[in-house]
Amino acid sequence: MNVRVSQKAALEADRLDAGARLAATRLAALSAEHSLATAKDRLTYLVGREIEPVTAEPVEMTEQTEQASLRPDVREARLRVEQARLAFRLQAAERIPDIALVVSNTTPVNNDVLPRNMTSAGISMSYELFTWGRCGRELAEKRLALEQAELALRDTEAAANVEIAMLRRKIAEGAAQIGVRRMETDAARERLRITTVKFQQKTARPEQLLDAEASLTNAAAREQEAIAAWWTARADYEQAIGKE
Repeated sequence: MNVRVSQKAALEADRLDAGARLAATRLAALSAEHSLATAKDRLTYLVGREIEPVTAEPVEMTEQTEQASLRPDVREARLRVEQARLAFRLQAAERIPDIALVVSNTTPVNNDVLPRNMTSAGISMSYELFTWGRCGRELAEKRLALEQAELALRDTEAAANVEIAMLRRKIAEGAAQIGVRRMETDAARERLRITTVKFQQKTARPEQLLDAEASLTNAAAREQEAIAAWWTARADYEQAIGKE
C-alpha cells in the first residue's frame, strides 16, 4: 500500500484505512488472547494453584508487577490470620504450668544444735489437672481457626491476582484500541481534506462534503470514547491494587 501511495496509485486515506483495519485485526487477536489467559487464570484459581503474574507490560504503564498487599480485603484477611495466630499462642500458653522459685530463710528458736540461720530454696509448680482436657479442646479449636484464616488469606490473594491480571490486560487492550481509533480519525481527516479540495474544484457534491465531515466527527468521538475507556480501566486497576 505504501508503494502504491508513493506511485499515486492509491490515496493516503486508503493507506490509513488499511493501517486501521490491520490494527483492528491485531486488536481482535489480542483481545481473544487475553480472554483465554483470563479464563486460564480463573481455572487455576478454582483448582487452587498459584496464579502466574502477567509478563506483558501494558502500553504506557510504568509500574512493575504489582502485589495485592495494599488491597483492603487482603489486609483484612492478613489481620485475621494474625489475630488467629495470637489467640492460638495465648491458648497454648495456658497449658504451661505455673513454675516459681521459692526461697525461705528460717531462724530456729531455743536450739543450739541447728545453725542460727537456715536458707532453703525450691521450685514450685502448680497446674489444674482437671482443666487439661478442656485446654486441649480449646487449643485444637484455635489451631483450626488459624488454619481456616490462612486458607482464607490464600484464597483472597489468589482472587485478587486474577482480578489484577485481568485489569492489566484491559489496559493493554484499551491502549491498542486508542491506536486503532486514532488511525481511523486520521483516515477520516484525510478523506475530508480530499473531499474539500474536490468540492472547491466543483468535482464533489455538497452532500459528499457533509458525509466526510460527519465521518470525521464520528471517528473523533470514537477516539475520545476509547481514551475515556482507557482511563476507566486504569482507575479500576489502581483501585484493584489498593493504590490511593
